[in-house]
Amino acid sequence: MLNKLIKNKTASAGLWYLLGSFSVQGIAVISIPIFTRVMTTTEFGLYSVYFSYVTMFSMLVGLSVYVSIMVAKHEFVEKQFDGYISSILTLSVIVFIIVVVGSNLFFRPLQSLLGFERFLFNCLLLHSYGTFVFHCAKNVYVIEMQHKKYIALTMFWGLSTAILPFLLFATIYTDNRYLGRIIGSAIPAIVFGAWYLLYSILKGKCFFSKKYWKFALAISLPMIPYELSLMVIGAFDRIMIERFTDASYAGIYALVHGMGAIIALVNLAFSNVWRPWFSEHLNNNNYAKIRKYLAYVLTGYSILVVSVIAVSYEAVMIFAPREFWVGKRILLPVMLAQFSTFLWFLTVFYLYFKKKTAIIGISATLCAIVSIALNYIFIPIFGFEAAAYTTLISFSLMFIFQWIAIRDSNKNKIYDIKAILLTILFITAASSVISFFADFVLLRYGVFVVIMGVFLVAKRKQLIEMKMELFGHGEVATQ
Repeated sequence: MLNKLIKNKTASAGLWYLLGSFSVQGIAVISIPIFTRVMTTTEFGLYSVYFSYVTMFSMLVGLSVYVSIMVAKHEFVEKQFDGYISSILTLSVIVFIIVVVGSNLFFRPLQSLLGFERFLFNCLLLHSYGTFVFHCAKNVYVIEMQHKKYIALTMFWGLSTAILPFLLFATIYTDNRYLGRIIGSAIPAIVFGAWYLLYSILKGKCFFSKKYWKFALAISLPMIPYELSLMVIGAFDRIMIERFTDASYAGIYALVHGMGAIIALVNLAFSNVWRPWFSEHLNNNNYAKIRKYLAYVLTGYSILVVSVIAVSYEAVMIFAPREFWVGKRILLPVMLAQFSTFLWFLTVFYLYFKKKTAIIGISATLCAIVSIALNYIFIPIFGFEAAAYTTLISFSLMFIFQWIAIRDSNKNKIYDIKAILLTILFITAASSVISFFADFVLLRYGVFVVIMGVFLVAKRKQLIEMKMELFGHGEVATQ
């Protein structure tokens, strides 16, 4: 199967893309136990709040035009595409300059809102723009199937943002280590952003094109509320924790979210593999095959999530010193929130295929509003733990809203709602039972073995069928 995938150009590109994504996230996960042992919970929290702002600003400072690159590659020939990249990066520079000048002119109200000094605020803007350029470069390398460049970029990004902070810890920022991590993460983004910006503009030699700008903005602007909403649900909670409690709890919360990176990586892999396959078979009206392989995915995902939750309590103690261990109380909702994200992927790709992007944007915006409102109400009452549950609620609502939107279109039974509901029930119930014994290691693993044993026996026929399809003579091996 692997050899056939590698011979297929598109599948091979997907494998390289996943490898690059895994390298960045893998380095980030590996570095967690190192950072938690040299930074206090407060320092860890201050950095996580700062990075939450970088995540949101990286989209705004360039108007999210990087989302248009994948579509533009199919719209314009090679020389035109180089000009297109040059043109939209020039547009992003203009927007960035306006943002920098405007925000510095009105710095006082922004300072009271964000809490950053002017130097750190401008570092945030530069860091955000460098991250924006990084997303542009990634999309270019992926769509042009420049595998080596993509891997080199992701490895540079992952290693430099992990190693440079430690060099600063040992030299300049021996006391304020959160500043060392901020500056150490910002420098690679700024340096790469400046280099790739100059390289692309000189290569494309197109500084202004009404046609290109109009094309890019027509795609990117409608996606800003959607992307911003996802970022609000996924990152804004740390900012609110820091405001309503203190930075220490924001650090604990950020650590536990790092533990969810394993499931998040699987979500990433699933989305990149499933979306093109799903679109192809949906276009060919191959509904039976979609239902069949979705059942395989649900089974595999059930095994993964329950297994990760079972071992995650020890992972927290391995990855962080004792002052972080209070975060074990929110492991269950954080992991289930990642599962909710997976459920959301199941429906969002159908809506993309049907070009019902307005529904996606509206549902994401509504859920972001719900998330902010719930966090505002419950964090002051229940502390940082409330944020984990509000995130779970918000992503669950996104799935529910989008399921309602596609329910009438599901006349051909593309989705097996019974299988989806049973998966939700199994993962929620099994994870809750296992988490109930969080403080009893042997009992927890004993319960896990029993639950998983019963599940595997119940699914034995399907598992044998999956093995034959995926690694034997099934169709997947030939497509």
